[in-house]
Amino acid sequence: MTSVRDVCARLDEIAPMRFAQSWDNVGLLAGNLDAPVRRVLLCIDLMPAVVDEAIRRNIDFVLAYHPPIFKPVTRLVTPSSGMESGIVRCIANGIAVYATHTAFDASRGGSNDTLAALCGAVKTKALLQGEDPEDGGCGRVGVLEKPTTLLRLARRLKRSVQANCVSIVGKPDNTIRRVIVVVGAAGSLPFETALGRRDAIVTGEMRHHDALTVQRMGTNAITLSHWSSERPGLSALAASLKASFRGLKTELSGRDSEPFMRV
Repeated sequence: MTSVRDVCARLDEIAPMRFAQSWDNVGLLAGNLDAPVRRVLLCIDLMPAVVDEAIRRNIDFVLAYHPPIFKPVTRLVTPSSGMESGIVRCIANGIAVYATHTAFDASRGGSNDTLAALCGAVKTKALLQGEDPEDGGCGRVGVLEKPTTLLRLARRLKRSVQANCVSIVGKPDNTIRRVIVVVGAAGSLPFETALGRRDAIVTGEMRHHDALTVQRMGTNAITLSHWSSERPGLSALAASLKASFRGLKTELSGRDSEPFMRV
């Protein structure tokens, strides 16, 4: 029988915890290492509806991309408006909780590589190389196999990730030949490389003043929303886990959802 310990060990191979940013909180956050695992549920955020789903579907192990425990927790109570409430309910129902976050972002085949592939990028490399030689590093830079316009690329990604709220910075008919991919929040990371008029930053969200910087530089950007930029990577993660253990069922949460809606 596959155990929580076994799944954790495999996840540390797929998305090594040492690749995570120093401020992050990845790995097993709650659970019995010796407990059996038959069914794994993957989500971006461990919201109450996801916990309800996990309990209803007899899930043994929840893989939450975003760590539901991030800052030091002084109390574990339920009901509560905090993320710790979900942890309490998972513990009470014998469900282990694991987070991958920036460890998976940096890994080969992780969330950044998945989004870069959806862009049609080839010859990708890390935007900011990690200390370990095998580490994929932060972000991705890649040339498009077929150059396209900013608008066409944005519409292609909107369909691919099923995003509700897509925005662009730059003229819609600008020709794009290279993408700088950073899932989630872009921050200052895309500006670690020289950007030109045929480049496009592809990310989840971007600060207003960073968007103004993009405009001043004469380059381009596409924002897909934080959740929508990260969600595609879960499918690759689920497939890797399923292939690793005989009889293990991996499922994407049907209740994990984009918080921002189009009006």
